[in-house]
Amino acid sequence: MLIVAPNLTGKGGTETVISHILDSSMIGDKFKFDLLLTGKVSSSVWIKNKDNLNDVELICDDSSIVKLIKSIKFYRQTKVEKILSTGPGQTLIASIVKKIFRKKYQVISWIHFSIFESKNIKSNYLKFADIHLAINQEMKKQLISLGVNKERIKVIGNPVTRSNKYSGRSRSTVKKFVYVGRIELDSHKNLREMLDALSKLEIKWHLDIYGQGEVNELIDYAEKLGINDSILLKGWVEDPWAKMNQVDALLLTSTSEGFGMVLAEAIAMVSHVYLLIVLVDLVRLLKMD
Repeated sequence: MLIVAPNLTGKGGTETVISHILDSSMIGDKFKFDLLLTGKVSSSVWIKNKDNLNDVELICDDSSIVKLIKSIKFYRQTKVEKILSTGPGQTLIASIVKKIFRKKYQVISWIHFSIFESKNIKSNYLKFADIHLAINQEMKKQLISLGVNKERIKVIGNPVTRSNKYSGRSRSTVKKFVYVGRIELDSHKNLREMLDALSKLEIKWHLDIYGQGEVNELIDYAEKLGINDSILLKGWVEDPWAKMNQVDALLLTSTSEGFGMVLAEAIAMVSHVYLLIVLVDLVRLLKMD
């Protein structure tokens, strides 16, 4: 089986899911995988020493034409039976190559973001896949609205491993909050709303932020609100859960999430989760007591 993924750096939720699949002994008993990474920011460093991985191919050219030609050549030559694609563009290319060159493989779309909330995503390309794996019920509805037959859609949630790393809630008078994810003041992650809400709290609080992105913009806005002394930027950390000590709640104010891996991981830690997310039925206002 071939997994195709664009622009993966090893620091996102999609990488977490793929890593789990490539490490799982239960999955490895039945499947072995090849991995095709496309896009100019893709990196293969995060997939070293994976038990279920046979081969890795990178197509990271800046030129869209060169990337297209290399992708067509790759799909024409591949011997795999199934292609699991996490991006609409490669889903379309693999499907067209299959039709023109009469390839026997199955093209399976496996999207990890809200289809209609992502800019510059050609969601109509997904219709060309043979089968669709939806990571939640809302995504299934989105695919059906594109014209995909519901019989071709299977809902399979992302895997999460339970852990005992969570050290319990803080005993301090200062409430300890964490955020794990890409730093975006606006756009999907919507950290501006989180900072606005925190600035209005009448209790003492502290926020640790694990992630990379619009760091300078976040610092400037926090200073504008007068809350910068209550925020600590941790940067990107490979295993942020292992670094946390006595956390009261994970915060998330995304405008949209495909699955919300960070929420599932936090719940697996028996952490408290407070969030504000729209459109995705999996993600609701939670108070875990």
